[in-house]
Amino acid sequence: MSVSSGVPEGYRTLSPYLVVTGAQDLVDFVSRVFDTSERRRMTGEQGAFHVELELGDSVLMIGEGGGSSFPAMLHVYVDDAEAVYERALAEGATSAEEPHDTSFGDHRVAFDDRWGNQWWVATRVSTDGP
Repeated sequence: MSVSSGVPEGYRTLSPYLVVTGAQDLVDFVSRVFDTSERRRMTGEQGAFHVELELGDSVLMIGEGGGSSFPAMLHVYVDDAEAVYERALAEGATSAEEPHDTSFGDHRVAFDDRWGNQWWVATRVSTDGP
């Protein structure tokens, strides 16, 4: 897996991320309608809470969120997640998750823009993740 660009192999720069109540039902629906294949699944005590589906040449992320209040959640891979985070905060965004390394190989941040959208921004820093 190449990490030179900050975008992991097989991903695009921007990935839509749908957060809903009953995420597994949406995963099943999208899988049946679009004949997707599952790329990755993260589970917890309540079952699946993050699923990535391959839909054509893109990845659709679906999460369990108990009815998110965000109009949209977007996941963006960039070369320098912290630089984007700092620029966003300077432009008036509020922090939703401070910079940190994840267990799946990303260095990640999150922020909310003034229009109510939430942005998850990451740089792939390790080939240990999926």
